[in-house]
Amino acid sequence: EWRRSGSLNSGTQQDWFQTITTAIAVGTVTSDSNGNPVEAIFEVGENANGAYVRFAGGLQVCWLRVASGANPRTYTFPAQFVGTPVVTGTPEHDASRSMTVNNITSTNAEIYTWATSAASGVPANVIAIGFFD
Repeated sequence: EWRRSGSLNSGTQQDWFQTITTAIAVGTVTSDSNGNPVEAIFEVGENANGAYVRFAGGLQVCWLRVASGANPRTYTFPAQFVGTPVVTGTPEHDASRSMTVNNITSTNAEIYTWATSAASGVPANVIAIGFFD
């Protein structure tokens, strides 16, 4: 919705401005040829690979809880990045657990987790941050 501040009676109306509503803020993020957002401010999505949020400036954040299993486990991002994102995470539960991330691409990463008391991988929470546009 477009509005103008000021009073019609005083003749001192200000410039037009657009109010932000949920309909404008949340939706598909797209931009014009100059990189200016023309749709929503941010987009939120989820699929079998996890969840993500995309911001109008091109930033994307993906996250997932990786279940226990044999190492390595490939984490396919729920939305593709343009380049290689930064991927990090934390193994669940106690301090005797560790995690590493290898072979990161724009579409996935290999997750290795272990505990001093277990031979196979332990659950972990993983986050990837990069750009989609």
